[in-house]
Amino acid sequence: MNQQLYIKNFGPIAQMDITLKPLMVFIGESGSGKSAILKLISLLKWVHKQNNLRTFFVKTGIAKKKSDYSRLNSEALLKTSGLNEFIRKDTEISFQAGDTLYQSKGKILTDTKLQGDLTLDKIAFVSENRGVLPDIYANKIPRNFKIPYYLEDTYNNFLTAFEQFDKKEFLIESTDLILFQKKGILPQFFVKDRSVGNTFEMHLENSSSGTKTALFPEIIVSYLTQKYDFGEVLTGAFNDFLMSKIQQMQQMGNMEAVKNINSAHFATKTLSVFIEEPELSLYPSAQRRLINRLVKDCFPLYRELDRQVQLAFATHSPYIVNHLNLLIKAFDKADTRFTNGAAINYEHLGVWKIDNGRLHDLKATNQHFIDVMDLSEDINEIYDNYNTING
Repeated sequence: MNQQLYIKNFGPIAQMDITLKPLMVFIGESGSGKSAILKLISLLKWVHKQNNLRTFFVKTGIAKKKSDYSRLNSEALLKTSGLNEFIRKDTEISFQAGDTLYQSKGKILTDTKLQGDLTLDKIAFVSENRGVLPDIYANKIPRNFKIPYYLEDTYNNFLTAFEQFDKKEFLIESTDLILFQKKGILPQFFVKDRSVGNTFEMHLENSSSGTKTALFPEIIVSYLTQKYDFGEVLTGAFNDFLMSKIQQMQQMGNMEAVKNINSAHFATKTLSVFIEEPELSLYPSAQRRLINRLVKDCFPLYRELDRQVQLAFATHSPYIVNHLNLLIKAFDKADTRFTNGAAINYEHLGVWKIDNGRLHDLKATNQHFIDVMDLSEDINEIYDNYNTING
């Protein structure tokens, strides 16, 4: 499905106009707008998801009109997403999702006529603040602590993901440790070395900061790409709306509409995962292992997923962007010896550096290559200064 995004005067972003790709990487300095772009795309996709569900309920006779299912408020959505301060009166947003266009000025458009086939959408956000979650699971931070919206999404997706793995163990490839849980009055998470005969283990909350941040994108992406049942999207919608309506229909004898509640009405299942700073607290080689794991799960070479996947990073790491060139070459040459089975089609990749409110495309023109020269400026400056001092 073709997706286009145009924004103008959005927080620090003066203007951008891009085609959304299956794998997207945004790099730039702190405060440049990387995370804001991820949150905006995530929000727009969520609005599109709701539009699909609302349309579905009307088509199947569950609701008479879209607003019977939900009423979306632009101001409330922006506040929840932490984007309310990024929107001004002269902010322009245009989001094209297939044949459906969302255009607005000074707000988020919450509804438009849906064009084309219905899609069933799952959206997940892995927050940059995820390192605090092991302390919450261990009750070192009270569980009634108010968790910000995007961190709560990470919190819930992790717990759901872990329960779906048969052995209740998960290999964290970036740090080569196994995550597991011990049952008790209060179940606790631990990590252990994967080496045979090594009995050392520790509470997750006491493990390295790299382990505590890397495990969340790894386990969530693994679960959503391999085990997630898209019927849960409908189940969640039913929990919000349908039970009372079903009871009314039973009383009215109108059960035909209820029988129509299933995912067969949706032509495509789409999964969108947004990850803030995947590199948090990771050594460069561990960053590469993490990216290999995520790319391999989202875009497998030798099997087809039953869902369309979109993966997006906001990062400060030049190592991640440089590693993309190896993943491109691995795909072009069908040689994944150095990427642990991971590879990415150059045409499915978008890489942008954000500078002074503008996005600069880092894909080299007419070459299967990411131009990383701009990302080497600081290293070059260090050695230029060194040589100057050295005389």
